[in-house]
Amino acid sequence: MTLLGFARRYLVMVKESMIFKDLSRSTKFKSGLLLLLSVCIISLIGSRLSPYDVRQVGYLPPDRPPTLEHPLGTDSFGRDVFSELLVGTLNSLQVGFIVGFIVTLVSVALGFIAGYYGGKRLDAIISSITRIFLVIPALPVMILVSACIRVITIHMLALIISAFSWPFATLVIRSQVLSLREKEFVNLAKASGLNDLRIIFEELIPNMLPYIGANFASLVSWAILAEIGLGILGLGPMEVTLGIIFYWSLVHLALIRNLWWWWFPPILVFMLIFSSLYLIHSGLDEVANPRLKRVTGL
Repeated sequence: MTLLGFARRYLVMVKESMIFKDLSRSTKFKSGLLLLLSVCIISLIGSRLSPYDVRQVGYLPPDRPPTLEHPLGTDSFGRDVFSELLVGTLNSLQVGFIVGFIVTLVSVALGFIAGYYGGKRLDAIISSITRIFLVIPALPVMILVSACIRVITIHMLALIISAFSWPFATLVIRSQVLSLREKEFVNLAKASGLNDLRIIFEELIPNMLPYIGANFASLVSWAILAEIGLGILGLGPMEVTLGIIFYWSLVHLALIRNLWWWWFPPILVFMLIFSSLYLIHSGLDEVANPRLKRVTGL
């Protein structure tokens, strides 16, 4: 079977699984996904169609309140705040998704290797390294690393955040694999002659999808929060992000000068993104643990 044929067969198997059907009935998951997709699409299309270049300064009167031409006014650099917000949201989401993708791949690979072969030397090595990285204070180290780099790009920032985000996710995946590998369906798969690779891809991963998806949502949230935190400290990338918008509004005393259109809209976008990711995470948690749905009743 070719790789493409295996991928198609695997996607069909996942789509026909009970997990996919449960997700399609989850109000929280669908609401969160719709909200997140809306933010992504609006920021993507809006940033492409905006007539204003957020990299140029002084081409508009500074500190102007919202008007029909400029719905969110202008900042102290003479830039259109609405255009800044669209570009900044897109760049912050880009950081979040890159970190989520990288760390999910790393944590799933290490977690499955350590968990499926738990109790052996390989598990001991991976678990020891993971726990060593886990005790390192991530945010102070990221601040130090960012401060030492003269020019930071979006992708470089995502790599810095990823380097300190994988340990906890790896331990979560490992613990779930340790639990699932003792289940009866895994023993039946071994008895039927399936090799370890097929058991992992055909039996374990489909049952782990809600946990992996919830981990991904948490990682995206954490990455965006880290980007905003570093941006507020002036250690963000050269490109406009939500963190950089907060930073410049603080530097120019937008709160004291009552330039609410500069700092308040990014807070609303921040809340929308985190609310959507929370709903996605909560919906995936309820699919993985149906007892949560009985508690919330949603």
